[in-house]
Amino acid sequence: MYAPDRSYNAGRGIVMAENGAVATAHPLATATGLNTLQQGGNFMDAAIATAAVLNVVEPYNSNLGGDVFMIVYDAKRDQVTALNGSGNAALDVSADKLPDGIPDRGMAASTVPGQVEGWITALEHWGTKPLGELLGPAIRYAEDGFFVNFKLANHIHGSREMLGKFDTSRALCLPGGKAPSPGERWSNPDLGRTMRVLADGGREAFYQGEIAEAITSYATNNGGFLSMEDFAAHQTQLIEPIRTTYRGHEVVGQPPASQGMIMLEELNILEQFPLSEWGHLSADCLHHSVEAKKLAFADRIAYLGDPDHVDNPLDVLLSKEFGKKRASEIDPDNISDNPSPGLIEEQNTTYFCVMDGEGNAVSFIQSIFAGFGAGCVVE
Repeated sequence: MYAPDRSYNAGRGIVMAENGAVATAHPLATATGLNTLQQGGNFMDAAIATAAVLNVVEPYNSNLGGDVFMIVYDAKRDQVTALNGSGNAALDVSADKLPDGIPDRGMAASTVPGQVEGWITALEHWGTKPLGELLGPAIRYAEDGFFVNFKLANHIHGSREMLGKFDTSRALCLPGGKAPSPGERWSNPDLGRTMRVLADGGREAFYQGEIAEAITSYATNNGGFLSMEDFAAHQTQLIEPIRTTYRGHEVVGQPPASQGMIMLEELNILEQFPLSEWGHLSADCLHHSVEAKKLAFADRIAYLGDPDHVDNPLDVLLSKEFGKKRASEIDPDNISDNPSPGLIEEQNTTYFCVMDGEGNAVSFIQSIFAGFGAGCVVE
């Protein structure tokens, strides 16, 4: 007999399904993923169709100029794989060319876009449908438009000063000098055309053809460093994920250059405390969770970097001994405003996950680092 769990008081109920599930930050993206599954696509087909729609309806969180990271579970092989679809900096950039450091915005801040190649690699390994078919819903929303929600309207309005510095961004996001209002139909036909070129030409069109030529030309004329050589050299990495355990469960994450170790270190720290005894959303539970996050972020900032250039000490950071040591530094009665050795950074990223009826699943991140990424739209 079911006994109600009085401690569970979430605002939204848990969704349960037998033949697949899709969870995203936007209803149009979720609907696209579910429709792909219903039409016979598998988990990765649904994920790529979902990802493309998010590029259209959430341009402040992900777009064709960004990167992608996935943790993929192949149920048939009982195998977990990490996909790193992040792009390198331009070969021609160097510290002396950026005497004031990497700028927050503009083409000088841009790296090679890794997202598209990540999509294609994932489809080659786990998908069943062609990229062109999966891009269809995103192309339709880009060309025909969709209704702006409050979140998109607020993001554009809040970034209007930055977006207004770039002619192409201003024309797209601030027509007539104003941000679109909630409920207004908004379209991006140039993005739709770009996606059509991608649908027809695939990897070559984006990294060696018309799209790469447009991006590198715009970069050259607007203070950037990206070249056709940079695009041609880009590759997606399929690598072994990082792992830890939490109270008997194995947890896997994305290795560097991603920040996946943060959550795993947090779990190692929180394993030292009786969270279930304290209760869901209790003051003690929230306090220790937030403090653990601060400590893990501080360690990420101090020790992690591009694995091609930095020896990331993951064996130490993800060890149970290190987690226990960091847990001992949490004061149960006080908050730490400046946890050693660093401060938490802000990013803009979208996360979603997809699972199909066969038990295959993907944990999926698309990132552009800051809201609207570099802030400029390629002509």
